[in-house]
Amino acid sequence: MEYTLNVKYDEYPSSIEELYGDYFVGKIISCTRHLQGDTQVNSKRQFNDVVKNIKNKIHLPIYCYVHSGVTISTTEFTCPWDSFFAGYIVLDRERFLKNMGYKRMSKKRSIEAYNQLEEEIRIRNSYISGEVYCFEITDSNGDMVEFCGGFLCEDACRSEGQDFLSSLNQK
Repeated sequence: MEYTLNVKYDEYPSSIEELYGDYFVGKIISCTRHLQGDTQVNSKRQFNDVVKNIKNKIHLPIYCYVHSGVTISTTEFTCPWDSFFAGYIVLDRERFLKNMGYKRMSKKRSIEAYNQLEEEIRIRNSYISGEVYCFEITDSNGDMVEFCGGFLCEDACRSEGQDFLSSLNQK
């Protein structure tokens, strides 16, 4: 039987926490309705009050650009009208050390922690920007044989679909 692979946007992806919850290490403290956070605050002052309660914090700012969609980054956007400070992503040092199996923080490990937070924001940005993909495999009758979604990279989705397609064609 002949099978066809189709890669497309995932119109109904699972929540970001379901897809990547175990991977995420940071907590989002949000100052805007455009960014869902673990903690929602209304000002930088309230944020500072929240952060005072978090010991040994590693954090990065989150900026938001809203214009025909939403995108987030740890660096500022150049548009002064449609972009703004949106909150912070915060990581507890002790939690980071424990999760990574380290006994103490070094400069190299601190850089690793910041890199993890930046990667988490990149993943969240892909999700909120709608860059979530799925593949479906159909038979020669047009009936769906397999479906898998939640990929944040089109190439990874296509590769996984090709692997599955190859296994079907070998049967």
